[in-house]
Amino acid sequence: MDPPGWRLAAKRSARAAVSVFGREFALASSPICPWTAGIGKEGNSFTTSIIVGGRPPPSARVYAAMPHGTKRKMALLEQHRALVLKERGRMGIEHVPSVTELPPAHARVKVVACGICGSDLHYYTAGRIGKYVVESPMVLGHESAGVVTELAASGDTRGLKVGDRVALEPGVPCGACPRCDEGRYNLCAEVKFFATPPVNGSLATEVVHPAAFCHKIPEGLRCEHGALCEPLSVAVHAVEHQARANEGDAVAVFGAGPIGVLTSIVAAGNGCKVVTVDVNKGRLEALKDMLPDVATVHVGAADEASGTAASVQAAAAALGTQEIAASVDCTGASSCIRAAILAVRAGGTVVLVGMGAP
Repeated sequence: MDPPGWRLAAKRSARAAVSVFGREFALASSPICPWTAGIGKEGNSFTTSIIVGGRPPPSARVYAAMPHGTKRKMALLEQHRALVLKERGRMGIEHVPSVTELPPAHARVKVVACGICGSDLHYYTAGRIGKYVVESPMVLGHESAGVVTELAASGDTRGLKVGDRVALEPGVPCGACPRCDEGRYNLCAEVKFFATPPVNGSLATEVVHPAAFCHKIPEGLRCEHGALCEPLSVAVHAVEHQARANEGDAVAVFGAGPIGVLTSIVAAGNGCKVVTVDVNKGRLEALKDMLPDVATVHVGAADEASGTAASVQAAAAALGTQEIAASVDCTGASSCIRAAILAVRAGGTVVLVGMGAP
């Protein structure tokens, strides 16, 4: 006989429900958190637990019953969906456990937009990037933005409010090492970065993140724009901090993929004369549609670096300058790196952004 006030009912092989004082609740779980449920008794209190097989329903939640008594409460263990890389070459959307109680100074963010980076693709195809190896299931994604849905009850939440749209800075440093003390926390050796093993990423329906690394998105911009802040920061760092390109300088950008395009945009926005190189003619045409004043150089994959460098210098001359002040390689291809070095003037700067072979 069921305990007073309780009724368990199976719903197909993939579902179960528990009726508590007339209210019916779904029972579900994820492969990471197997379904557990059943009925037990402690003194005058009843608890539930049952084992249920099959796939979780689309909106999965795990419910665990609190002791039967005067309060008649249910403790809810929420789940959310995420794109999980299970192993090299195998990924899927999974239901994963949510954080139920926010740590101090943290925010819960409903993710609205998340980009797919080359690093995500590399982890999928190769299972590693350098010393970072995928050894257990990991949530992908690190270029993300969303809406704050909850704030921690304690700690500094940086003036955020529920409903704020924020861009998520994916790297959280230790805050105590020499690099952090210098303000160069991007170089922190202990940084915890989204989707860098073993840290889970943000290609999920929600994330819990330190409020200090949730940046408000200005009015007039969408979350899709916010998700581009992370790759845009790569371009800003390359052009402004590393190349130190000034207005009127000629900058050669090798590669017209997402990072190369953003680098070209930042250089042009700083008043530089930009020459962008790629093997894909369609990408160059798309860039030209966005930035008509940018010179483009279409090269072949087998072209010699010296010939590519000469073409870049000729394109710069057509823009009214005889020297390339800085080259920014966004490909990682050895031929492009050689061309970038040959194209730049004596005393110029070559910035390597693309991830090439070791």
